[in-house]
Amino acid sequence: MQLQTKVLAVTAIVFLGHFVTVEYMGHRQVESQVVENIRNHARTIRGMLMSLRNVYQRHFLTHNIPINEKTLGFLPAHSISRISQEFRKWVDSGLTFNNVSDHPRNPNNRADEIEMKSIRHFQNNPEEKERMVPFAGPNGEPFYHFSQPIWIKPHCLKCHGKREDAPPSIRERYDLSYDYELGDLRGVMSIKLPGKIIEEQVTAQTRQNIISHSIGFILTFLILSWLLRQTIIKRIGKLKNAALQLAQGNYAVSDSMPGEDEISHVAAAFNEMAEKIGLRERALTTQKAMYAALSQTNKTIIRLHSPEQLFEKVCRIAVELGGLKFAWTLSTAKDPDLSPFRSMSNGMWLSTTCMKAP
Repeated sequence: MQLQTKVLAVTAIVFLGHFVTVEYMGHRQVESQVVENIRNHARTIRGMLMSLRNVYQRHFLTHNIPINEKTLGFLPAHSISRISQEFRKWVDSGLTFNNVSDHPRNPNNRADEIEMKSIRHFQNNPEEKERMVPFAGPNGEPFYHFSQPIWIKPHCLKCHGKREDAPPSIRERYDLSYDYELGDLRGVMSIKLPGKIIEEQVTAQTRQNIISHSIGFILTFLILSWLLRQTIIKRIGKLKNAALQLAQGNYAVSDSMPGEDEISHVAAAFNEMAEKIGLRERALTTQKAMYAALSQTNKTIIRLHSPEQLFEKVCRIAVELGGLKFAWTLSTAKDPDLSPFRSMSNGMWLSTTCMKAP
């Protein structure tokens, strides 16, 4: 496997692992944000319902409105459930709400299983202000249940305290939900939110994040691949080709790579190495040639006895085997006259005379 393939494969694996981690963490973060947004919406609905409840309740108590068939529907215990039913006609999100209790006067306000869990939760944890948990609907569909406790306050005791202290219309109409004390848990404001709202928002946001992150990761990978090829792979390829030429005997090869990075330093070291190897190789070649010429000269001296033939042969050996450009022999004869000598240059014989050597 080539270096480029290995580096790109490792980079792709790292990118993929990082991408999966980012998307997983992003999904969890988006889910948390969406749930928190839904929780804030539930708080808003709860605030509106409690405001409505308190306004109706105080209106009854302040004006001593009797409870009868005409006014019963305005009591918070009855009006909230009716408003919830009417709400479903206008909004098809599946969201429902009601004020429920484990001891309701209105049968429509009796807490179901998930609501009873909330009531018991607040009874055991009175310091908590709200609760939001997932649960499955009747057909297994996902829901979130948001609840906040309804505590007995001073104005609540007028109808839910001692029965003998309650308004006559309340005593005559209801036999339940008396003898509460200040601070007791009357029930919970229950808001049920369909899980599909959260799932749809989480899916949409996650899909958008995956698309944007994928584009970013792909562009980053392509840019890194291009930079890898330009700054490392191509330069290493040039060094490889130069090394192959050096191995084939081209000692004049060099690979100039300007810059101050590691590959530039390697290229400079390679050029210096190639130069030194070339010098050493040329020196060895010259030395071998000289040894070959000396050996042949020794053989020639033994074989030839004529000075003229010997001088001519030695000059030829020095030029042809020794690699010299010019070779000459000088006779040191006792004759005071000029002594002839033989010379050879580039394969051509030169005839001249020279003074005898002292």
